[in-house]
Amino acid sequence: MSKLGSHKSILILADVNSSHTKKWVSSLCEHYELSLYSLAKAKDDWIDNLPVKFKSFKASDDLSRNKSDRKKLAYLKAVKELKQFSIEINPDIVHAHYATSYGMLAKKLKNKNTVISVWGSDILEFPKKSILHKLFLKRILKKAKIICSTSQLMGVELDALGFTNYKVIPFGVDEEKFKINSRSNPIFTVGTVKALEHIYGIDILLQVYKKYAEISEIESCLKIFGKGSELNKLQTIAKELGIENKVSFEGFVSQDKITSAYEQLDVYCAFSRRESFGVAILEAQSCELPVVCSKVGGLPEVSDPSSAKLFDLNQIQEAADYLKSLENKELRKQKGSEARTFVLNNYTWTQSVKKMREVYDSLV
Repeated sequence: MSKLGSHKSILILADVNSSHTKKWVSSLCEHYELSLYSLAKAKDDWIDNLPVKFKSFKASDDLSRNKSDRKKLAYLKAVKELKQFSIEINPDIVHAHYATSYGMLAKKLKNKNTVISVWGSDILEFPKKSILHKLFLKRILKKAKIICSTSQLMGVELDALGFTNYKVIPFGVDEEKFKINSRSNPIFTVGTVKALEHIYGIDILLQVYKKYAEISEIESCLKIFGKGSELNKLQTIAKELGIENKVSFEGFVSQDKITSAYEQLDVYCAFSRRESFGVAILEAQSCELPVVCSKVGGLPEVSDPSSAKLFDLNQIQEAADYLKSLENKELRKQKGSEARTFVLNNYTWTQSVKKMREVYDSLV
């Protein structure tokens, strides 16, 4: 039965282990009768604690964002099971998160009220592989009554593909969770919270910090939170740059402890080579951190124009010079306050949920 006052049953197709899925499902189940179908099996029991019907294809790994075209064919094995699950639920709306996996499954269900959310590589990379990939994506997106895009950047890509039926719904942050409680670092601390992968430009951050350390006269350090395949390579780079004693790789930080990571920083840096949106930038700004980042992808639109500073990836010295200006504590405090105000005005999770509900309510 539908929740009182909502009269809407919604079937969400998404990876059960994604932090994004967890946030959407946890918030939307308060307003609708929600069901979730995932290709991957759940790694923990968070879904069991919610009033949500859940079905998993129980794939051994996370197929939902696998970039192998051959492995994507495995999605088709889930169609029969998914169709039966959909018959049992009889949803008013089917919402697929990530076009080239769950969007393909949604197309098979043929629900007249289909919503597809594009997340990043499905719209920014997949259609550029070949004309066949582009045509395949367009066939999936044509099934959607409404397409949801996390960023304006992806909206531009949708326009280029000929789709105008999209709504930009940013992935906002919980302003109460990402709220600074204390910040009293003994020394000036620069840092980031990112996966240790090539696209996130941690190697560029190391170069920027090296240049900064050369021109600075105060004690400082660089803290890098995250795990990834480039850990050993990055540690080697730090040693080659002669800054290994000033750099600490803090390892993976879970969502329940991530705010404490931001509290340990005075400045947040992100020199990504590619970003479709930039949730970490918003989290850092919500924690009153001035942001220094690269001028790529969706980062400019989530960076506060008055407090954040953006650089081209080759502007190593310029970024280092700017870090030196942030040694001024009062300047950092002012920019941090402006950064949080920017998030509160534009990118709170409450605002995101409201916009998603408006999409659902417009369909039924």
